[in-house]
Amino acid sequence: YYNSNYEDRTSVIVLPTGTGKTGLITILPFGISEGRVLIITPQLTIKDGVLKALSEGVDNFLLKQKVIEDPNLLPQVIEYSKDTRNTLPEADIVVLNIHKLQSRLEHTLLNKVNENYFDMIIIDEAHHSTAQTWIEAVNYFKNAKVIKLTGTPFRSDNEPIRGKEI
Repeated sequence: YYNSNYEDRTSVIVLPTGTGKTGLITILPFGISEGRVLIITPQLTIKDGVLKALSEGVDNFLLKQKVIEDPNLLPQVIEYSKDTRNTLPEADIVVLNIHKLQSRLEHTLLNKVNENYFDMIIIDEAHHSTAQTWIEAVNYFKNAKVIKLTGTPFRSDNEPIRGKEI
């Protein structure tokens, strides 16, 4: 989709729960992203699972699945916090939960980087992405490719999840 003349910078991928969204999140940047990647999760447990899959240890999805065989070639991953914001230039992938993107917070990532800092944004549990904080974050990084993943494509309030389903 992103390697052609795509019509919408935002896409939606629907995968049932338990079919490998976290694994997909780890490989999506390859062949699509041309710069830094931001991964946004709705809660700490999911964020921790994504970080574990991208860790330098034995749980690294890219090494376990032989996407990358040399650990020295793994992308540099950081979890964004007020303590890690100075290491942002070293990161290929930045992982955070949505709470770190609230515009009212002094240490929000939105106040620390420019709007072109990320080439790609990956949103896990995208059925949450219709909330204002998510919309503000996506709008701030207005040139980034946005890939939303969800196992819940229909919301009980009937509000659509914006993006081209691929």
